[in-house]
Amino acid sequence: MSLHVKADILENRLYLKLSGQMSSEELDKLYTDVRFLVADLSPGFGVISDLAEYDFSLPEVAPYKKITNYLLTNGLGEVVQVIRGDSLLYDQAERHSLQEFGLRPIFAKTNREADEKLTANAQRKRIRFYTNNVAIRYASQDKVGTGSLRDISTGGCSVEMATLPVAVGDTFHLEIAPNRTDSTFSAKALIIRVQNDSFSAKFDELDQSQKSEMWKLLIAHHQS
Repeated sequence: MSLHVKADILENRLYLKLSGQMSSEELDKLYTDVRFLVADLSPGFGVISDLAEYDFSLPEVAPYKKITNYLLTNGLGEVVQVIRGDSLLYDQAERHSLQEFGLRPIFAKTNREADEKLTANAQRKRIRFYTNNVAIRYASQDKVGTGSLRDISTGGCSVEMATLPVAVGDTFHLEIAPNRTDSTFSAKALIIRVQNDSFSAKFDELDQSQKSEMWKLLIAHHQS
């Protein structure tokens, strides 16, 4: 196993390169190194993760989840994952990201392309979290509805199985229903797209506390 991690404070980026299979001891060391380096970065930092030589058959992912969860709750902005090779490797990487962590990073074939994509997306700072059966409540015009969260970022969300009809341009208050956690998340949002019993919405600007609570709650739900 080989692993390298470094931070670029001026560019506000964290670089990870993993190859082969990692032992639990190596993952623990990586977690310690990541925590040390992230302390010098600002909220919204980007991550370039080079997994071109990573073995996706690794059976033990819990320590790696711990690293991902730490990044999420400490200001992660966007992730670009470097995967070289054929489409099968992309499929493996995407499945690994979605199933284990609920995240979908941007993919690139080279480190140069990763740098370019991260620069192009620097203003977003809105990594998206794909969810599964996360219940939400929302209130609009003094009426309350429920739904199931499809995906969410610090910029907005998509909801399915909505019980209360809404229209584009409506404003509403959303709350993620807690599930085995004391964390709560609520925010004001604007409906930007509606289709049958689904809708997408854009949040008012979230403060750092709201972002942190959102990630904590979603991580807790994902691990339950």
